[in-house]
Amino acid sequence: MEVINKQTVSEKRDSKEPATFILQIKFRQNNTWQGSLEWVEKKKTLMFRSALELIKIIDSTNEQGYQVEVFDIGNGQQVIGK
Repeated sequence: MEVINKQTVSEKRDSKEPATFILQIKFRQNNTWQGSLEWVEKKKTLMFRSALELIKIIDSTNEQGYQVEVFDIGNGQQVIGK
């Protein structure tokens, strides 16, 4: 699992910059999800092997002070965010 841009608490952002993710579930095996998560603003794609790993990636971004938005490209709907 990759944690995005580790920062100390003192480096946390004052204003919430957007962190828009495009979520693509490629497989549903072993009672969990596998797929990719594209961070639009950073032009970075992260792969995840479980729903828990996906949550940890998103949570690490939110803890850094980003305003998280997640879109499911399968149905074009917003999953997490405003």
